[in-house]
Amino acid sequence: MPRTSANGVEIEYETFGDPAQVPIVLLSGGGAQLTFWQEPFCEDLASRGFCVVRMDNRDAGLSTSFEAAGVPNVPAVREGREQAPYLLADMAQDTVDVLDDLGAKAGHIVGISLGGYIAQVMAIDHPDRTLSIVSMASGVGGPDNIYGAPDGGWHDDDETQAGQTFEESVESRLDEIQWMSTPQYFDRDVIRPRIIRSMRRGGNPDGAERQAAAVHASGSRAEALRESRVPALILHGALDPHLPVENAHRTAAAMPGSRLVIMPDLAHDLPDQKWAEVIDLIVEHARQAEGRPLP
Repeated sequence: MPRTSANGVEIEYETFGDPAQVPIVLLSGGGAQLTFWQEPFCEDLASRGFCVVRMDNRDAGLSTSFEAAGVPNVPAVREGREQAPYLLADMAQDTVDVLDDLGAKAGHIVGISLGGYIAQVMAIDHPDRTLSIVSMASGVGGPDNIYGAPDGGWHDDDETQAGQTFEESVESRLDEIQWMSTPQYFDRDVIRPRIIRSMRRGGNPDGAERQAAAVHASGSRAEALRESRVPALILHGALDPHLPVENAHRTAAAMPGSRLVIMPDLAHDLPDQKWAEVIDLIVEHARQAEGRPLP
């Protein structure tokens, strides 16, 4: 897979489809690798006339790990008593570096959860590189975020819990994912091999904590988003237990002209059964942002 190298940070990424087409960059959630975006999803999206890019965020998968920074105290960061090793602005710059590596002037940015935060920062900090954003299962950050989880945190896809065997860690991760997932679609037998592949691909046990610290240290984007004119699609599941659906309404209210779509049968996940619907929404939004006709 190709890898960028800028400012001492290496970002692993993979492309699907014709590299001459406009890129759609897929950004994963906290602790998740690029493999969150399954190959068939990427291939289907690319077949609609785009170059699809999935990337490992810093501190995830095969991208640079900031392990030398140690493990932050996320509550202390949230309260302003401790600094984060990096900010969402740095993660957005990583996305720009991938666009640079592709030789692309701009792209559509699609992010889920943490990836949605980064997409929003792209719209704020790099509007000239951002054709449109899709902010999915996300929020505007800071005190304006509403969390279902008490600490507003997350866990690394690849973490083997202390004292657990590999198999026990897989089952623990399945339990965590199931809590966030749409009950009617969740299937442990489908998700288990994906977790195993992810854990074997590359682990970064503390990276998710540093990513969470970046979220809290970056504060609210509500005011800055009001100045953004980047076309935005806000997607959210009505059943989301981690970032309740009110976050979507707050994000849409902060972004003039954005489109809000609430999916009634979705939680904090992207089940296979929803791929076709989500891909249609992404493609429609991207084509409208470019002024291209719909097929």
